[in-house]
Amino acid sequence: ETEDKDFLAVQVYRLISDGSPQWLDTQVELSVAGKSREEALGSVLPVGWRLSSVDAPLPCAVDDAGKLKVQVRAGKWLLKISAFRTSPAQTVSYEKDAKPLVAEELVGLKHDPSFRLVEITGIPAVDVAQTTFPQDWRQYPVHQWPTAQTFELDEKMRGMGAKKTPGITIKRSFWLDEDGKNMTYQDELHGNG
Repeated sequence: ETEDKDFLAVQVYRLISDGSPQWLDTQVELSVAGKSREEALGSVLPVGWRLSSVDAPLPCAVDDAGKLKVQVRAGKWLLKISAFRTSPAQTVSYEKDAKPLVAEELVGLKHDPSFRLVEITGIPAVDVAQTTFPQDWRQYPVHQWPTAQTFELDEKMRGMGAKKTPGITIKRSFWLDEDGKNMTYQDELHGNG
């Protein structure tokens, strides 16, 4: 009887939700063959992000250095990891000596116009239709991140953005006297504060 060789393929998808705090949702897709075993997969968290939760069908652990270990068995598995930052990230990268899970990841950006407008710079944008990016995140701009390099979150505008209040509006009405020599007017001011 032939024994299946040990095989492990890893794909990583991320979604950065801008706000205060910023959230980083990660989906790690594992394709496993062979015997059950423990795999040290590498660093799952970029610099400055703190682990919030792990939702996984396999036993796993993330240590203080952000390294992920998983008890794998044959099959296809999806691990969901959430992390946050209390101070806004201007750059996203791994530690210099870190070994990321994969050499390239797909990263999406969900920004909140009422907070600020940001965009990812320093890495190429990709057509999401040509990728295996998760269905729930496909409405956001997606970039391909070679994990050996850094990318930036470039702030374009801070404040109300698309939800900016209209300010003050004036409605003015005029009435001309019967003899045409005098005029009466009335102003109605409306505004949101």
